[in-house]
Amino acid sequence: MKIKACITILIQIFILNCSTTQKRILQPEGYFFDDSKIFETQFKKEFSDILYNHENKHTVQIVVHSTNSLNGLSIEEYSLNFANDIKIGQKYLNNGALITIAPNDRKVRIEIGSGLEWIFSDNYTKEIVNDIIPYLKKKEYEKGISLCVDRIISKSSKVSWKIEDKTTDRFNKNDLYKIFQFKAKFISEELTKDKIENENQDAHHLLFENENAISLRIFTTIHNDYQLEFLKSNNSPLITARLISLKPLSFQLLDFN
Repeated sequence: MKIKACITILIQIFILNCSTTQKRILQPEGYFFDDSKIFETQFKKEFSDILYNHENKHTVQIVVHSTNSLNGLSIEEYSLNFANDIKIGQKYLNNGALITIAPNDRKVRIEIGSGLEWIFSDNYTKEIVNDIIPYLKKKEYEKGISLCVDRIISKSSKVSWKIEDKTTDRFNKNDLYKIFQFKAKFISEELTKDKIENENQDAHHLLFENENAISLRIFTTIHNDYQLEFLKSNNSPLITARLISLKPLSFQLLDFN
């Protein structure tokens, strides 16, 4: 690509011990942090209304950020740090998306929270980036962002974001793709080549056991040792996860506490 689209998706927006060069203290214009001033005021107002209504209805938070400088970082590092600094997404759901444009560096990135990972496969996100690149090349940033936001809204509004009030002892097909919270004890970590719909990573899953001795598989793309160790060493962490398979009983991790 002539305009470089660095979109290696880091599918977690957990709190990491890192930040951008300077902690953000400015408030955004609605859902925009337009440091490069590439969007018209009216456009930001109209789209912030759209993004507010989407968040209010579905809890999914989408933020647009333009920057004049990546502060010496890769766009992957910069985007993840920025997302963590402004804490995108809802607590326990991790369902935030950050669209970062660095016009001077000719780079664009979509940062996806772990809660959205199951919905937005790597390939789907790459398709979005490829579709908006022609607009960015022509500096038609508003058209590119409009298309990108529309695609994220359309996809993320098709699943439930409500945490269900139900124990983990009995599930049926009506529970598929819903979100549950439960406490469970870590048993082991295993490699797997299992493929489940829209699962981005096929490297690891964690085995847990709930209070009723029911075995649960938790698929995760966590690559931070501290986070993994917390899940493994904590007696029974509170897990928030989306049910993605009944046989075997499998969940995609959204968050833990």
